[in-house]
Amino acid sequence: MSIQESNIPKSWTTVGFNDATETISDNGLRVKQKDYLPVGSTPVIDQGEGLIGGYTNRTDARIEAPLPIIVFGDHTRRFKYVTFPFAVGADGVKLLQATAVWNPNFLFYQLNNVHLEDRGYGRHFQYLRKLNLVLPPLNEQIRIVEKLEELFSDLDAGVAEL
Repeated sequence: MSIQESNIPKSWTTVGFNDATETISDNGLRVKQKDYLPVGSTPVIDQGEGLIGGYTNRTDARIEAPLPIIVFGDHTRRFKYVTFPFAVGADGVKLLQATAVWNPNFLFYQLNNVHLEDRGYGRHFQYLRKLNLVLPPLNEQIRIVEKLEELFSDLDAGVAEL
């Protein structure tokens, strides 16, 4: 994503990805895919297509960090917005938290709309870290998120009627 300062409102700014997020450690406590359970006490979030890859009963694997957390699949380029306690599965998952000037939902929506060139199964986090992101004032971020969620709700209702 290439952002030119002249293309954004004067009250907005741009910031580097590293200033927008904090990386959270999983302390190496990942759940191997072969150990996923079909049901369990803790959902396992990995870089797969679905939000939840499986479950575990390992309480030591649960991420102990304030929620929400944005999960980035370093190989798949998928972002997931997680608002519930979870464990990490699979290698190549980065755990991100929005810094204080961000509405976490707004940051998630923006990250979902950045273009990261597909490098196959290579790692993509190094390219994500080079991005600049658009930072509106917090009240504007909230307004944008509310509008997006209203539109998504309308879309879901329309699909349900099909």
